[in-house]
Amino acid sequence: MSSLGEVEHKIDSHVDKCEVRYQLIHIEMTSVNARLKRIEQIGLAVAGGAFTTGLAIILLLLQIITKV
Repeated sequence: MSSLGEVEHKIDSHVDKCEVRYQLIHIEMTSVNARLKRIEQIGLAVAGGAFTTGLAIILLLLQIITKV
């Protein structure tokens, strides 16, 4: 059977390893969040451009129809 000191050492070692893992996970998640934010901004810009283009086309068609 393990002595109390060995068990405490194993637990402390485990806690240290978990701390490093969680720090790495946090760094990775921060990176992923930054990438998602960029993708979101690009998507919003594209959607805004598509909406504006569609609105311009509709207004041009309305102008053509009302002139006839």
